[in-house]
Amino acid sequence: MKNTLNIKKIAILFLVCFLTFLLLTVIGVINIDTNGIDSYLFSIKKRIGTISEVVDRLSTYREENESLRIENLDLLSKLSKLQSLEIENEKLKAQLNSKETIKENKVLASVTGMNNYLTPSEITINVGKSSGVAVGNAVVLNDFLVGKVSEVGESKSQVTLLSSNKYSYIVTNKDLSAKGNLTLNSSNELIMSLVLPGEIIKKGDLIVTDSSNTDVMKNLIIGEVSEIRNSQNGFNKDIVITRSLDYSKLDLVFVLLSK
Repeated sequence: MKNTLNIKKIAILFLVCFLTFLLLTVIGVINIDTNGIDSYLFSIKKRIGTISEVVDRLSTYREENESLRIENLDLLSKLSKLQSLEIENEKLKAQLNSKETIKENKVLASVTGMNNYLTPSEITINVGKSSGVAVGNAVVLNDFLVGKVSEVGESKSQVTLLSSNKYSYIVTNKDLSAKGNLTLNSSNELIMSLVLPGEIIKKGDLIVTDSSNTDVMKNLIIGEVSEIRNSQNGFNKDIVITRSLDYSKLDLVFVLLSK
């Protein structure tokens, strides 16, 4: 009860003081410097305006930076496309200058898929029947044999690589002093098998396709001789070949079309 009375007394006292202050201001006893107040309020307004300008500038800078970022991404994308075109043109130029395939009818193809990206035995390319591709067509890169077309769709095909035993090839060394069958052993090694004891072949020899193949042109490069072993039958020699191409990095190839 006493607290309520005290609050009322304080409120009445405050009201009396406020009214007295107003009365003294009206009759001129107390002068209030309105200029100072106006000046202070103007200063606050000016600062608020400055802060607003800074916020607007930051917003503008943010928009400009975003625009520059998008422009840079677009330029990087165009640069990447130009670099890809340069690489494609270089490979096309190299293929056109290829000594072995220069007269062959061929079509350029992009590699769009692999059955295993570490050790592929098949790749998918983006050309098919509509480009004249047929099952059995040889697939090359420069003078290197990549494999053979095994399935054909309207606009894409499957290519079986040399790292598969699906197709067999007769191969020889460059000076034609030895001949054998190209196979893949259980250790995934590329082997030139059934080489006769009297045939001359040495480490480092370049192995190419032989002219006796009916569906693959001669002198396409397979790889180099890395090791010479006695075969399991104890009579013939097995020649281990190091492949010249890294199939996992193939991006462009050429299909030699049937004549």
